[in-house]
Amino acid sequence: MDADRVILVTGASGFLGSRIVQQARCQGLNVVAAHRAGTGPGVAHMDVCDPNSVDDAIRNAAPTVVIHCAAYGVNYAEQDFQRALHVNTIGAVAVLEAAARHGVQRFIHIGSCFEYGSRDGLISENTVLQPTAVYGATKAAAALLLRERARGLKPSLVILRPFALWGIGEPAHRIIPQVVSACLTGVPLKLTSCEVIRDYTYVEDMAANILSIALLPEIESGTVINLGSGRGVLLRDFVLSVARLLSGEALMQFGALPYRPTEMSSLVADVTRMRSFLGVVRETSLVDGVKRMVESMRTHNIS
Repeated sequence: MDADRVILVTGASGFLGSRIVQQARCQGLNVVAAHRAGTGPGVAHMDVCDPNSVDDAIRNAAPTVVIHCAAYGVNYAEQDFQRALHVNTIGAVAVLEAAARHGVQRFIHIGSCFEYGSRDGLISENTVLQPTAVYGATKAAAALLLRERARGLKPSLVILRPFALWGIGEPAHRIIPQVVSACLTGVPLKLTSCEVIRDYTYVEDMAANILSIALLPEIESGTVINLGSGRGVLLRDFVLSVARLLSGEALMQFGALPYRPTEMSSLVADVTRMRSFLGVVRETSLVDGVKRMVESMRTHNIS
Protein backbone atom coordinates (compact mmCIF):
# COMPACT_ATOMS: atom_id res chain seq x y z
CA MET A 1 0.00 0.00 0.00
CA ASP A 2 1.21 3.50 -0.74
CA ALA A 3 2.59 5.93 1.81
CA ASP A 4 -0.31 8.35 1.29
CA ARG A 5 -2.96 5.90 2.43
CA VAL A 6 -5.97 7.15 4.35
CA ILE A 7 -7.62 4.92 6.94
CA LEU A 8 -11.32 5.37 7.63
CA VAL A 9 -12.61 3.84 10.88
CA THR A 10 -16.35 3.33 11.30
CA GLY A 11 -17.85 3.21 14.78
CA ALA A 12 -15.01 5.53 15.76
CA SER A 13 -16.73 6.81 18.89
CA GLY A 14 -16.96 3.31 20.37
CA PHE A 15 -14.69 1.48 22.80
CA LEU A 16 -12.51 -0.27 20.21
CA GLY A 17 -12.98 2.15 17.31
CA SER A 18 -11.82 5.14 19.35
CA ARG A 19 -8.67 3.28 20.42
CA ILE A 20 -7.87 2.38 16.81
CA VAL A 21 -8.21 6.02 15.80
CA GLN A 22 -5.99 7.11 18.68
CA GLN A 23 -3.36 4.48 17.86
CA ALA A 24 -3.35 5.47 14.19
CA ARG A 25 -2.89 9.16 15.01
CA CYS A 26 -0.08 8.35 17.47
CA GLN A 27 1.65 6.51 14.63
CA GLY A 28 1.30 9.57 12.38
CA LEU A 29 -1.19 7.87 10.08
CA ASN A 30 -3.87 9.77 8.17
CA VAL A 31 -7.09 8.56 9.78
CA VAL A 32 -10.72 9.64 9.44
CA ALA A 33 -13.01 8.86 12.38
CA ALA A 34 -16.50 8.06 11.09
CA HIS A 35 -19.55 7.86 13.34
CA ARG A 36 -23.13 9.12 13.55
CA ALA A 37 -22.25 12.36 15.37
CA GLY A 38 -19.14 12.97 13.29
CA THR A 39 -18.22 16.50 12.28
CA GLY A 40 -15.05 18.55 11.87
CA PRO A 41 -11.47 17.94 10.69
CA GLY A 42 -10.46 14.31 10.56
CA VAL A 43 -14.03 13.24 11.29
CA ALA A 44 -16.88 12.09 9.07
CA HIS A 45 -20.59 11.69 9.63
CA MET A 46 -21.67 8.13 8.92
CA ASP A 47 -24.80 6.22 9.85
CA VAL A 48 -24.35 2.69 8.50
CA CYS A 49 -28.15 2.36 8.22
CA ASP A 50 -28.21 5.30 5.79
CA PRO A 51 -26.61 4.28 2.47
CA ASN A 52 -26.29 7.91 1.38
CA SER A 53 -24.28 8.91 4.44
CA VAL A 54 -22.09 5.81 4.00
CA ASP A 55 -21.42 6.66 0.37
CA ASP A 56 -20.76 10.34 1.12
CA ALA A 57 -18.32 9.57 3.94
CA ILE A 58 -16.26 7.12 1.92
CA ARG A 59 -16.30 9.22 -1.24
CA ASN A 60 -15.18 12.35 0.62
CA ALA A 61 -12.50 10.63 2.69
CA ALA A 62 -11.16 8.60 -0.27
CA PRO A 63 -9.61 5.99 2.05
CA THR A 64 -7.19 3.27 1.06
CA VAL A 65 -8.29 1.16 4.04
CA VAL A 66 -11.63 0.91 5.82
CA ILE A 67 -11.73 -0.60 9.32
CA HIS A 68 -15.36 -1.35 10.02
CA CYS A 69 -16.04 -1.30 13.78
CA ALA A 70 -19.61 0.02 13.85
CA ALA A 71 -21.91 -2.43 15.63
CA TYR A 72 -25.06 -2.76 17.71
CA GLY A 73 -25.58 -5.17 20.60
CA VAL A 74 -22.17 -5.35 22.24
CA ASN A 75 -24.06 -4.05 25.28
CA TYR A 76 -26.32 -6.95 26.28
CA ALA A 77 -29.10 -4.45 27.00
CA GLU A 78 -29.30 -3.78 23.24
CA GLN A 79 -31.69 -6.53 22.09
CA ASP A 80 -33.61 -4.93 19.21
CA PHE A 81 -33.38 -7.60 16.50
CA GLN A 82 -34.25 -5.28 13.60
CA ARG A 83 -31.67 -2.73 14.72
CA ALA A 84 -29.03 -5.45 15.09
CA LEU A 85 -29.83 -6.81 11.62
CA HIS A 86 -29.69 -3.39 9.97
CA VAL A 87 -26.49 -2.25 11.69
CA ASN A 88 -24.47 -5.45 11.97
CA THR A 89 -25.44 -7.21 8.76
CA ILE A 90 -27.07 -4.96 6.18
CA GLY A 91 -24.98 -1.97 7.27
CA ALA A 92 -21.73 -3.93 6.99
CA VAL A 93 -22.57 -4.95 3.42
CA ALA A 94 -23.48 -1.35 2.56
CA VAL A 95 -20.09 -0.14 3.80
CA LEU A 96 -18.25 -2.84 1.82
CA GLU A 97 -20.14 -2.01 -1.38
CA ALA A 98 -19.49 1.73 -0.98
CA ALA A 99 -15.82 0.93 -0.39
CA ALA A 100 -15.79 -1.02 -3.65
CA ARG A 101 -17.39 1.86 -5.56
CA HIS A 102 -14.78 4.32 -4.32
CA GLY A 103 -11.59 2.36 -4.86
CA VAL A 104 -10.78 1.18 -1.32
CA GLN A 105 -7.95 -1.36 -1.38
CA ARG A 106 -8.58 -3.22 1.89
CA PHE A 107 -11.72 -3.69 3.96
CA ILE A 108 -11.19 -4.82 7.55
CA HIS A 109 -14.39 -6.10 9.13
CA ILE A 110 -14.39 -6.34 12.92
CA GLY A 111 -16.42 -9.40 13.80
CA SER A 112 -16.76 -11.03 17.22
CA CYS A 113 -15.80 -14.15 19.12
CA PHE A 114 -19.52 -14.40 19.94
CA GLU A 115 -20.03 -15.69 16.41
CA TYR A 116 -18.59 -19.03 17.52
CA GLY A 117 -20.75 -19.65 20.56
CA SER A 118 -19.37 -21.48 23.58
CA ARG A 119 -16.55 -23.94 22.88
CA ASP A 120 -14.25 -25.97 25.11
CA GLY A 121 -10.55 -25.49 24.38
CA LEU A 122 -9.07 -23.24 21.74
CA ILE A 123 -11.35 -21.90 19.00
CA SER A 124 -9.85 -21.80 15.50
CA GLU A 125 -11.07 -19.81 12.53
CA ASN A 126 -12.41 -23.04 11.02
CA THR A 127 -14.79 -23.67 13.93
CA VAL A 128 -18.42 -23.84 12.85
CA LEU A 129 -20.30 -20.69 13.82
CA GLN A 130 -23.00 -21.36 16.45
CA PRO A 131 -23.89 -18.01 18.06
CA THR A 132 -26.25 -18.01 21.02
CA ALA A 133 -27.66 -14.47 20.85
CA VAL A 134 -28.77 -11.75 18.45
CA TYR A 135 -25.45 -9.89 18.46
CA GLY A 136 -23.35 -12.93 17.61
CA ALA A 137 -25.88 -14.20 15.07
CA THR A 138 -26.05 -10.94 13.13
CA LYS A 139 -22.25 -10.61 13.18
CA ALA A 140 -21.96 -14.18 11.88
CA ALA A 141 -24.47 -13.43 9.15
CA ALA A 142 -22.41 -10.37 8.20
CA ALA A 143 -19.25 -12.45 7.89
CA LEU A 144 -20.94 -14.91 5.53
CA LEU A 145 -22.53 -12.19 3.41
CA LEU A 146 -19.37 -10.09 3.24
CA ARG A 147 -17.31 -13.04 2.00
CA GLU A 148 -19.92 -13.71 -0.67
CA ARG A 149 -20.24 -10.05 -1.71
CA ALA A 150 -16.47 -9.49 -1.72
CA ARG A 151 -15.91 -11.99 -4.52
CA GLY A 152 -15.04 -10.00 -7.59
CA LEU A 153 -14.92 -6.66 -5.75
CA LYS A 154 -11.76 -4.57 -5.53
CA PRO A 155 -11.31 -4.30 -1.75
CA SER A 156 -9.42 -7.18 -0.19
CA LEU A 157 -11.66 -8.39 2.65
CA VAL A 158 -10.18 -9.40 6.01
CA ILE A 159 -12.45 -10.48 8.87
CA LEU A 160 -11.02 -10.07 12.37
CA ARG A 161 -12.67 -11.66 15.40
CA PRO A 162 -11.51 -10.06 18.66
CA PHE A 163 -11.99 -12.04 21.84
CA ALA A 164 -12.58 -10.34 25.22
CA LEU A 165 -11.41 -6.74 25.61
CA TRP A 166 -10.79 -4.61 28.66
CA GLY A 167 -9.11 -1.32 29.41
CA ILE A 168 -9.14 2.44 29.22
CA GLY A 169 -12.35 3.93 27.80
CA GLU A 170 -14.36 0.77 28.49
CA PRO A 171 -18.10 1.48 28.88
CA ALA A 172 -19.35 1.62 32.46
CA HIS A 173 -21.83 -1.25 32.03
CA ARG A 174 -19.01 -3.78 31.44
CA ILE A 175 -17.61 -5.91 34.23
CA ILE A 176 -14.07 -4.54 34.65
CA PRO A 177 -15.12 -0.86 34.91
CA GLN A 178 -17.72 -1.98 37.44
CA VAL A 179 -15.03 -3.76 39.45
CA VAL A 180 -12.73 -0.73 39.36
CA SER A 181 -15.57 1.65 40.28
CA ALA A 182 -16.62 -0.54 43.21
CA CYS A 183 -13.05 -0.60 44.51
CA LEU A 184 -12.65 3.17 44.17
CA THR A 185 -15.95 3.94 45.93
CA GLY A 186 -15.97 1.10 48.45
CA VAL A 187 -19.43 -0.02 47.33
CA PRO A 188 -19.99 -3.82 47.15
CA LEU A 189 -20.52 -5.20 43.65
CA LYS A 190 -23.07 -7.92 42.91
CA LEU A 191 -21.77 -10.42 40.36
CA THR A 192 -22.60 -13.81 38.93
CA SER A 193 -20.40 -16.65 40.16
CA CYS A 194 -18.08 -15.73 37.23
CA GLU A 195 -17.21 -19.39 36.61
CA VAL A 196 -16.71 -18.82 32.90
CA ILE A 197 -13.49 -18.78 30.89
CA ARG A 198 -12.46 -15.81 28.77
CA ASP A 199 -9.46 -14.71 26.70
CA TYR A 200 -8.66 -11.10 27.63
CA THR A 201 -6.59 -8.55 25.69
CA TYR A 202 -6.00 -4.94 26.71
CA VAL A 203 -7.88 -2.72 24.26
CA GLU A 204 -4.86 -0.64 23.18
CA ASP A 205 -2.94 -3.83 22.36
CA MET A 206 -5.93 -5.05 20.34
CA ALA A 207 -6.11 -1.74 18.46
CA ALA A 208 -2.40 -1.96 17.63
CA ASN A 209 -2.84 -5.52 16.33
CA ILE A 210 -5.77 -4.49 14.13
CA LEU A 211 -3.81 -1.61 12.65
CA SER A 212 -0.81 -3.84 11.99
CA ILE A 213 -2.98 -6.31 10.08
CA ALA A 214 -4.73 -3.51 8.19
CA LEU A 215 -1.38 -2.26 6.91
CA LEU A 216 0.20 -5.59 5.96
CA PRO A 217 1.16 -5.66 2.27
CA GLU A 218 -0.60 -8.87 1.24
CA ILE A 219 -3.48 -10.85 2.76
CA GLU A 220 -5.71 -13.15 0.72
CA SER A 221 -9.22 -11.73 0.43
CA GLY A 222 -11.70 -13.51 2.66
CA THR A 223 -9.15 -14.35 5.35
CA VAL A 224 -10.51 -14.67 8.89
CA ILE A 225 -8.18 -14.04 11.84
CA ASN A 226 -8.90 -14.52 15.53
CA LEU A 227 -7.41 -11.85 17.79
CA GLY A 228 -6.68 -12.68 21.40
CA SER A 229 -4.00 -13.86 23.80
CA GLY A 230 -4.61 -17.56 23.30
CA ARG A 231 -4.82 -17.99 27.09
CA GLY A 232 -8.01 -18.70 28.97
CA VAL A 233 -8.61 -17.23 32.41
CA LEU A 234 -11.44 -17.94 34.82
CA LEU A 235 -13.42 -14.70 34.98
CA ARG A 236 -13.60 -14.95 38.77
CA ASP A 237 -9.79 -15.02 38.94
CA PHE A 238 -9.49 -12.08 36.55
CA VAL A 239 -11.96 -10.02 38.60
CA LEU A 240 -10.11 -10.83 41.83
CA SER A 241 -6.77 -9.95 40.25
CA VAL A 242 -8.08 -6.50 39.32
CA ALA A 243 -9.79 -6.00 42.69
CA ARG A 244 -6.65 -7.11 44.57
CA LEU A 245 -4.63 -4.32 42.96
CA LEU A 246 -7.15 -1.82 44.36
CA SER A 247 -7.62 -3.54 47.76
CA GLY A 248 -11.22 -4.36 46.93
CA GLU A 249 -11.43 -8.15 46.94
CA ALA A 250 -13.91 -8.20 49.83
CA LEU A 251 -16.33 -6.04 47.83
CA MET A 252 -16.84 -8.70 45.15
CA GLN A 253 -20.14 -10.50 45.81
CA PHE A 254 -19.88 -13.59 43.62
CA GLY A 255 -23.10 -15.52 43.03
CA ALA A 256 -25.40 -12.58 43.84
CA LEU A 257 -26.67 -12.42 40.24
CA PRO A 258 -27.83 -15.15 37.83
CA TYR A 259 -26.11 -15.81 34.53
CA ARG A 260 -27.64 -14.40 31.38
CA PRO A 261 -29.67 -17.00 29.42
CA THR A 262 -27.18 -16.76 26.54
CA GLU A 263 -24.00 -16.90 28.67
CA MET A 264 -21.14 -18.83 27.08
CA SER A 265 -19.00 -21.00 29.35
CA SER A 266 -15.75 -20.74 27.41
CA LEU A 267 -14.32 -18.47 24.70
CA VAL A 268 -10.57 -18.78 24.09
CA ALA A 269 -8.85 -17.99 20.78
CA ASP A 270 -6.52 -20.19 18.82
CA VAL A 271 -4.09 -17.44 17.78
CA THR A 272 -1.87 -19.51 15.50
CA ARG A 273 -3.00 -17.58 12.43
CA MET A 274 -2.65 -14.21 14.16
CA ARG A 275 0.90 -15.08 15.20
CA SER A 276 1.75 -16.14 11.65
CA PHE A 277 0.88 -12.64 10.45
CA LEU A 278 2.12 -10.55 13.38
CA GLY A 279 4.75 -12.59 15.19
CA VAL A 280 5.34 -11.34 18.73
CA VAL A 281 2.77 -8.76 19.84
CA ARG A 282 2.82 -6.34 22.74
CA GLU A 283 0.94 -7.24 25.91
CA THR A 284 0.08 -4.58 28.48
CA SER A 285 0.43 -5.92 32.01
CA LEU A 286 -2.55 -6.10 34.35
CA VAL A 287 -0.88 -3.61 36.69
CA ASP A 288 -0.29 -1.04 33.94
CA GLY A 289 -3.74 -1.54 32.44
CA VAL A 290 -5.55 -1.06 35.74
CA LYS A 291 -3.41 1.98 36.52
CA ARG A 292 -4.40 3.59 33.21
CA MET A 293 -8.08 2.81 33.80
CA VAL A 294 -8.03 4.37 37.27
CA GLU A 295 -6.27 7.50 36.02
CA SER A 296 -8.73 7.86 33.15
CA MET A 297 -11.79 7.32 35.35
CA ARG A 298 -10.57 9.85 37.87
CA THR A 299 -9.74 12.36 35.14
CA HIS A 300 -13.26 12.04 33.74
CA ASN A 301 -14.82 11.86 37.23
CA ILE A 302 -16.12 8.36 36.60
CA SER A 303 -16.54 6.15 39.65
